Amino acid sequence: MLKWVVVKRKEKDPKTNKEFWYYLLKYANIDYHKMLVGSCDECLGGGLFSFDYDNETMTIWGKSDDFGAVDFSSIKDRIHIDEEMQGWKIILRNGEKDIDITERFEFDYW
Repeated sequence: MLKWVVVKRKEKDPKTNKEFWYYLLKYANIDYHKMLVGSCDECLGGGLFSFDYDNETMTIWGKSDDFGAVDFSSIKDRIHIDEEMQGWKIILRNGEKDIDITERFEFDYW
């Protein structure tokens, strides 16, 4: 199944040796959400997704059986995502209305 998660990951800055956190939206065709979560990750939740290649849109919805739904209001910084998503919209379908999270958050592409 096509599943996604948002994780909070801790890293060390190689120049200053200080630890910092960042958010990462990860997605893949996998069986379990926990397969996307690394040992250094704090998972904020996840769900399912689909791609609309014609309109360059990724739609995300639902919740993870492993981690629940993401509370996007808890994200206070940029979200990192795969560089192949640059220029795409990411739409959160939450039942009441669709929310374009690419308009609400800044994204870093790597």
